[in-house]
Amino acid sequence: MLFRALTAFCFTFLVACSTPTAAPGTGQQVIAIGVGSTLELAKLEAIRFALSKSIPQYVVTDRQIIDDEIKKDIVASTMNGFVSDIEILDQFVDESGFVNVTVRVAVSDKRIRDYVARFGADTDTSEGSQVDGSQIANSIERQRAINAAEKRRRDEQWTTAQALATRLFADYPSPATEVSIGDISFKSNDPDTLYIRYDYDLREEWRQSFWQKARAIDQLVTDSGRSNVIEVCPTSRLNFPVRDDRCMRLPGTDDQVKFWSGYTTKKNTLSTHIMLVPIFDKSHAYLGCDQFQIDDGEINGSYRKVRPSRAMIGPISPVFFNGFIDYRHAKKVGMVQGPWDSTNGDYQYVALDGHFFIWGPDPTAFNFMGDDEDSQKIRRTYNSRIFYNDTFNAEYYYPFIAVKKGGKFYRDLAVDKGHGNYELLCREEGLLRHSKRL
Repeated sequence: MLFRALTAFCFTFLVACSTPTAAPGTGQQVIAIGVGSTLELAKLEAIRFALSKSIPQYVVTDRQIIDDEIKKDIVASTMNGFVSDIEILDQFVDESGFVNVTVRVAVSDKRIRDYVARFGADTDTSEGSQVDGSQIANSIERQRAINAAEKRRRDEQWTTAQALATRLFADYPSPATEVSIGDISFKSNDPDTLYIRYDYDLREEWRQSFWQKARAIDQLVTDSGRSNVIEVCPTSRLNFPVRDDRCMRLPGTDDQVKFWSGYTTKKNTLSTHIMLVPIFDKSHAYLGCDQFQIDDGEINGSYRKVRPSRAMIGPISPVFFNGFIDYRHAKKVGMVQGPWDSTNGDYQYVALDGHFFIWGPDPTAFNFMGDDEDSQKIRRTYNSRIFYNDTFNAEYYYPFIAVKKGGKFYRDLAVDKGHGNYELLCREEGLLRHSKRL
């Protein structure tokens, strides 16, 4: 076939359980990454590998050995009937121009079992004290092969989870967030003081995509049997309590995952969110950039000084939570306690070891009923003459969020190389956005 001529690589894995997005009766959920010169060729390559990985799973289950020719036969045969549904989880074009696609494929259990059964051997043994030594020896070798295949499969699950994790934070922070000016005002008795309120939140489509991919990675990690994990939890009251099935497990080896869950020695977060605001006047001249840090929260050992984060992502929760902790889960991890809540007679927790938080709900959760969180808000006070004077009047504001990491500023951690100077990033992004208005 045409797509076999395509040079590509693919990681695949089998998730032997149903997911919230799976339709009843669709069978196994197999997630695969395909690479191709077009989207359709990438999808076909992912389906091909997903089907090729479905047979070994049944071989392990049924303790049968299927040779390479039979495996190739099913892969080369028609895909109709074996695949009942396909869903795209993520897609992007890499630096070489190839389309990379992550898909969830629903594979028919019954059809593959029926196919494999056609090549099964009769393993019944005769009664009596005499045994078939050759058959026992073959069975031992068969079991060793099965065990080795299962280990390879679990290792591959982990490798695939790591590969998917590198794309988990694509478009964060700037394209993934929406920022607006909620209000500009001054008081009649004090016209020299200007008040500006900035409203910001995660874009719903990005939040949906993030949790969809995180849930797939969690299934991979679980199937791999690895314990080197870091968990990500939503902060919405609709998704509490914090417990095993609400927080998704991610590979603890991924640099981005470690970044968002880390602390400095002073117990402040490593992640530093800043708001950048390029400003233009009515004649479209660039006036400059306002910048200020978004509070990432603080943990310094003193309950009175512990405060939640104002950022979208980080190891310190944007909200205090008590009564929302599932203590089965909490026994496994250390908790950082905030102020004492006299109403409930408990501490308010703001951080859990080996965890980080994302603002808002997990819309892929089975109990999701809508977002109950308002957008985050920051109020700033300025001298009004900075923006409105005899020389110019500020007319256009383009606020956006960037992340400072390793001395550089990023608008998209997945693809940007970083700017050493925030003013250059602010001007560049401002000119780009303002050009779209002209």
